[in-house]
Amino acid sequence: PKMSFGTGHHPTTFLMIKQLLSLNLKNRSVLDIGAGTGVLSILSEKRGAAMINAIDIHHDAYLNSLENIRLNNCTNISVFETNITNFTQNTNFDFVLANINQNVLLSEMNHYINYLSDKGFLILSGFFESNFDIINNCVLNSNLNLYLKEVKNDWLCLVYVK
Repeated sequence: PKMSFGTGHHPTTFLMIKQLLSLNLKNRSVLDIGAGTGVLSILSEKRGAAMINAIDIHHDAYLNSLENIRLNNCTNISVFETNITNFTQNTNFDFVLANINQNVLLSEMNHYINYLSDKGFLILSGFFESNFDIINNCVLNSNLNLYLKEVKNDWLCLVYVK
């Protein structure tokens, strides 16, 4: 992973991967926010996603994602060095992935939801189970429904449907 986050060993990345393996991504679109190594984007393409946009604010993560995408022979992933507020795609996504810390999730949640297509999945991790109420209340205020809640070593992954 060089200087980027996302080897699949951390409980939050493990939980995100588990969800991607359980859902049908065939011919779907994915937005991977805070892509890190690009592991979730790469898995999304390997699972059949037709179009993936990966964004990260860190230059090293951006470069590492590009390298890992090339090494994994992926062709459907576009990588952007930006944050969600400056990301300007004129499309909605079937899956929005964000494995980021709680404070960032809370401050950017409206952007994630705005990029989510109807009946799309919002998959969140990067926070502890003890923070469930604050994250859940933020998302439920945006009229999404909780689809799944899973815990690993006190870390939480939440899946919502629009």
